[in-house]
Amino acid sequence: MDLLLTIVVSTTLGISFIPVILTILKTDKDNRRIFRPLFYVFLSVNSIWYSVLFIQLLQANQALNIHSHIALEIFTSSLLFITRFLFLIAFVRLILLLLDFDIPKTFKLALKLSGFVIAGFWLLGWLAFFFLKSGALSDNLLLYTDILIFFIVIVSCVYLIYQTKLVPENKSGKAIRMLAFVLLIPMLLGLLKWLVGGILMLENPVWERLSIHLLVLLMNLLFSLWLIKYGKELKGFRILKTHLNNTDELFEKYNISKREMEVIQLICEGYTNQQIADKLFISIETVKDHNSRIFLKTEVKNRTQLARLFLR
Repeated sequence: MDLLLTIVVSTTLGISFIPVILTILKTDKDNRRIFRPLFYVFLSVNSIWYSVLFIQLLQANQALNIHSHIALEIFTSSLLFITRFLFLIAFVRLILLLLDFDIPKTFKLALKLSGFVIAGFWLLGWLAFFFLKSGALSDNLLLYTDILIFFIVIVSCVYLIYQTKLVPENKSGKAIRMLAFVLLIPMLLGLLKWLVGGILMLENPVWERLSIHLLVLLMNLLFSLWLIKYGKELKGFRILKTHLNNTDELFEKYNISKREMEVIQLICEGYTNQQIADKLFISIETVKDHNSRIFLKTEVKNRTQLARLFLR
């Protein structure tokens, strides 16, 4: 029965790949810059759950000797960590691309350090298994990794939705906002499932597997519907980037200086005062002075009103 359920679920999830693959193949080279990382996110999040299904099939074999059991534990823990880490890399790269942020050197360094840390976790997990005959350390590390994924995805999607509010209403902004919801909804439901399961102490393996399959299937279906809805608009699909409109007219009207123009551009791109100071190599007090003068000249009260003024 478990094998039949696994086959049915795997086939259903596999079918959900078809719209994604067809859309990628039909897009031109320019649009593939966006849809390639989208596909990597889609593929990596599915690889997490497919790896779980694969591991369950392996562990169902009870005729394993002690050496085979140790090898299986090492293989499964490594596979679970790798798939989660690849998803985080793919997702962060996608968010940076949509927000039109260059990948900073510090981020690349953080990825390398994270790789060393995860390798250390694997080593500790293996040592704990060999000497303590316990997989509790690996299980706890996987739990913390899942919590990290929930946190990064939810915060990034909320921030992405907020950024789309700052650009003029167009097909690109709407498509990206809906994509954020596609990624956000299953994660929120997964977090709710995890919290409810922890509070009520639910430990039903069948329900656990089924709920995970349903969440992945939901994400695949939402992703496919998103592609069907916005795939026809790929010709004009652009990365979410703020472009100031009617700049010459507005700058002349409000007597905006060149430095104030740079500050306005960064404000419209969602930079904080500290980030603007770092970007322009000025102090944060100078940034605040520029903000005050800009607000006074344009007669706006906050950053949102300023962005709407220059992006409409």
